[in-house]
Amino acid sequence: ILPPLLLPLTRFPWFPLANFRLLDGYAYVPAGILAAMGISRLSKRVALIAVAITLLFSASLTILYAKQTFVEQHNIWTNVYPLDQEWDTIRFLQTIPKRSGVLVLKYFGEIIPEYASVRVFLGTTPGAVDWDERFAVAAKFYSGLLSSTAAEALLTKEDISYVWWGQDEKVFAKTSTLYPQLLTPVFQTPAVTIFAVKK
Repeated sequence: ILPPLLLPLTRFPWFPLANFRLLDGYAYVPAGILAAMGISRLSKRVALIAVAITLLFSASLTILYAKQTFVEQHNIWTNVYPLDQEWDTIRFLQTIPKRSGVLVLKYFGEIIPEYASVRVFLGTTPGAVDWDERFAVAAKFYSGLLSSTAAEALLTKEDISYVWWGQDEKVFAKTSTLYPQLLTPVFQTPAVTIFAVKK
């Protein structure tokens, strides 16, 4: 009964719970009442065994879920808490010509267009019907294993003027340099390098 009575309070900014949080588990209240009524009709010994099994099962699932959640929190997306150096790089992108094409992988590709007036090769996941193919092409580019001709053809075809080289992109690197005959560093921090495509 209590969660629906608290719903009017969700309009106030000081109230810490959202509507869906109040009602999320509300459907289980009748099930809990029925379970309690059913257990009360059992003999004491059977009721204790049923409660013990339920608590053991519930505790096991809670522990399993908590472990998975903690593991997932270690693999947090890089654009959730950008470093100051990454913000400096985004601010640099605000100074380049508007609508310039930027090759960047998915996480920063999602937020860069919100802060700089540029186009990104990979935007919101999935931001295009051919997103998976575009991701594979970008990953191959960042591996450094494309021939100069193939890399240049990609940059020209997709009208890319700048390349973002950050921690997500470096994961794919198979070479120590990234197409030095095609790219010139124009902005650099310890976290990210921005390359301009040589014309």
